[in-house]
Amino acid sequence: KTKTCSGAMLLSSRQYLLHATRNTVLHGVKNCSQPKRCYGNASPLSSFNKASITLDKAKTLANKLEKSATLNERDVKRFFNGKPSPFALVEDDLSLLNKNIRKHIRTDFPLLTTVAQYYFDLSGKRIRPVVTFLLSRAISRHINPNNKTEINWKQHQLAEIIEMIHTASLIHDDVLDEATTRRNMPSANITYGNKVSILVGDYLLGRASIALSELEDFSVTKLMSRVISDLIEGEFMQLDCNNFDSYIQKTYYKTASLIANGCRSTAILGDSQVPSELVDCATTYGNGFGLAFQLYDDVLDFAGTEEALGKPVGNDLKLGIITAPALYAAEEFPELANILQRKMSEEGDLEKAFDYINRSSGIERTKKLAREEIDKAKKALDILVDSEEKTALLAIAELVINREK
Repeated sequence: KTKTCSGAMLLSSRQYLLHATRNTVLHGVKNCSQPKRCYGNASPLSSFNKASITLDKAKTLANKLEKSATLNERDVKRFFNGKPSPFALVEDDLSLLNKNIRKHIRTDFPLLTTVAQYYFDLSGKRIRPVVTFLLSRAISRHINPNNKTEINWKQHQLAEIIEMIHTASLIHDDVLDEATTRRNMPSANITYGNKVSILVGDYLLGRASIALSELEDFSVTKLMSRVISDLIEGEFMQLDCNNFDSYIQKTYYKTASLIANGCRSTAILGDSQVPSELVDCATTYGNGFGLAFQLYDDVLDFAGTEEALGKPVGNDLKLGIITAPALYAAEEFPELANILQRKMSEEGDLEKAFDYINRSSGIERTKKLAREEIDKAKKALDILVDSEEKTALLAIAELVINREK
């Protein structure tokens, strides 16, 4: 799928990564005198730090991508230890999701298509669509226990919408946080610049909105539109989040809202016979799952490793973002509360803050809170009949608080 120009094989930044991981030999673009003729404004010269793509660069980035994928799979293999993985149950659905997202975001502008696809090509967990697919089948089996469980097209498109909204939020977050990496790869803002990244994030939200309108369900449109609003409000709350109540509210807005409203929408889009109590149980599951997911992310920001996380450890605190481990630690060390209050503006404040947090019970207390939220999520599924999908939903909830990244 490459294009040839003056004897040189040209690859966009996204394409050369994919071909590199498949051991495709790349010739670079140094000797090509007409890159724009082949790729317009999306030539490798302009879309990847305005540098020619060499075989060495391709190998380096391909190795990072492969390592990212290996780390991502390691959590699943370690946790399930030979038992059936929830991800395996929806493998075909995930494959279709990836194909459909490519169709959703395709455009006549090569650079826009390339950057829009960039994060979807990285090794992500896809945990939100996995939950959507499993919940769809679990509810279907509960309503029609004797029939084959199927995911209807609206539920499948909802999973695609959820993933597009999530990915747009990652792109915008990386710009706001001035991130340099995402999943052990250069972040979009570093690779393509802030302006292009912001526009692409907006584009993904636009495409998600179009797909949402195609569902022709007012309740779901209202719920998922609220998610986009929550993401923005959460970002503003994060600018001055210095107490636990605002932290939990911010965490709901930025992370749990998408999962909770996604789960509620999944139930609504199911069989017309889905009772209100099932819709509520799906919402409770998504809320607990989402809160626990972010709580444990905040644990890993201090207790994880840079290799596993794909970003520097303690990155949130360095950016002035106050999370649960720091808030808990401040209850034990009043001096830390003062440091956080002045936003670590004095010399040595950051190092002191890390020391106080590591000496406190903040990380363990955050783990405990994440466990409580996961237990609430799992309890909500008691109403469902037993099925392999229900078991998988319980298992993936446990994975949330037993992962390395």
